[in-house]
Amino acid sequence: MPLDAMSANLAPLAQLVHTEDGAALRWDACHRPALTPRQATAALTACVASGGTCAAAAWCLAEVAVAGGLLAGTGLTIAAFVHYARHACDRDVITLSRSHLEVERCRGPRSTREAFDVDWVRIECDEITSGLVRVSQREATVTVGRYLTRTSRRVMAWEIRKALGYCRSQVRW
Repeated sequence: MPLDAMSANLAPLAQLVHTEDGAALRWDACHRPALTPRQATAALTACVASGGTCAAAAWCLAEVAVAGGLLAGTGLTIAAFVHYARHACDRDVITLSRSHLEVERCRGPRSTREAFDVDWVRIECDEITSGLVRVSQREATVTVGRYLTRTSRRVMAWEIRKALGYCRSQVRW
């Protein structure tokens, strides 16, 4: 299926934003968690309460083995929720202004930012890495789109290429 027919029923992924340098296009490929923050907090509170109950049962009763197993299970559940919470805000943000393309990748507590020159950057949909969008310029290469579907990645790559073509055709003084 050609990309134009595929993207005909998808909304554009780019948003127009205003920055210090003027107007820019922004693509936000973010992680869409299944739980809302309120649901995650409620589940974590229930796990902590369950762990407290198990600890009290282990202290008061002779059923240490059963309570210990329940406590270990509760601890693993809490660890899974902490991991989930650390990565709930993971995202790739691509911003295109008149002179440069900026890629910001947020993974847990770490964030990296790369800037590329509009005239030299290349955008490819890499089939080797499951269709991730590869942004490259000389030796610098960044892959983005981990949290998008394969179709949305292809649409995003097409939109970025189209916008880059427009930026390259503009006369800059």
